[in-house]
Amino acid sequence: MKDDLMKERTGFLSNDRHMGVPSGRKEVVMLSEWLKGMLEKLLCDDPASPEELLQGAEFIYAVCLQEVIRQVSVHCVERGNLIQQIWQAYL
Repeated sequence: MKDDLMKERTGFLSNDRHMGVPSGRKEVVMLSEWLKGMLEKLLCDDPASPEELLQGAEFIYAVCLQEVIRQVSVHCVERGNLIQQIWQAYL
């Protein structure tokens, strides 16, 4: 399942719109739709166990947060770094 999620992640993040160019509302909306779709896909894939479901959800949220950090960093590097530090401390 994680391999499938990684393929979906790569498909979303490899798009040129998400690689260091200024971000705006459109990218946030796209990321929100991606998050919703990935969570729905995770639930539809019928994970074998609650642990597998949790691992998949954690992975999806981690990918999404990394993209949010990237988008924030485009506008304010220091703010992006702070969010990254908070995330790392949480892990």
